Amino acid sequence: MIYKLHDIIPQNIKLSDSDLILHQISLDDIFLIWKFQGKNNFINESCRPVSSRNDQEEKEFYKSVLKNQNVFIFGIYHSGSVEKAIGQITLSDFNCRNRSSEIGYSLMSEYQKRGYMRRCISVLNSFIFTKTPMNKIYAQTGEFNKSSINLLEHLHFHCDGHLREHHELDGVLYEDYLFSLTRNDWLKY
Repeated sequence: MIYKLHDIIPQNIKLSDSDLILHQISLDDIFLIWKFQGKNNFINESCRPVSSRNDQEEKEFYKSVLKNQNVFIFGIYHSGSVEKAIGQITLSDFNCRNRSSEIGYSLMSEYQKRGYMRRCISVLNSFIFTKTPMNKIYAQTGEFNKSSINLLEHLHFHCDGHLREHHELDGVLYEDYLFSLTRNDWLKY
């Protein structure tokens, strides 16, 4: 059966972990995160090509991403400020044949180092591995991003390998590490 990510994740989904709430992000919220975190932060986190866009072009880009049936972006909201997203978790590149999806995430700097992302990804993993047919979530991160590596390891993602000289930052090519968590891995913990 061929299906898309939006076929297995309900549009009105709401996941929570006490004071943190995850639900589908709005265009305004994702644009707000992009504005507050700044393009430079995104450029540092991504090994993919990044285009230079003005605000209107950026909104149009995110509008098309939100319409993509194989991408689902969760906004992260703190119960104290549910009107404003404090971060996001993206599932993308969904493959219905091997039932896998890439995960990406970011959190506004003032909310980092509080365990919020760990808690949110943990709640999301529980949903994915108990309520959907998905078998694997994978992530890619630069060797210089120690916080992301520690987060993935803490959540029992397995380091599957690395891509040599794959992630450019400030003129230097770093390795990118590939991590994955399968349903069977998740069931062990």
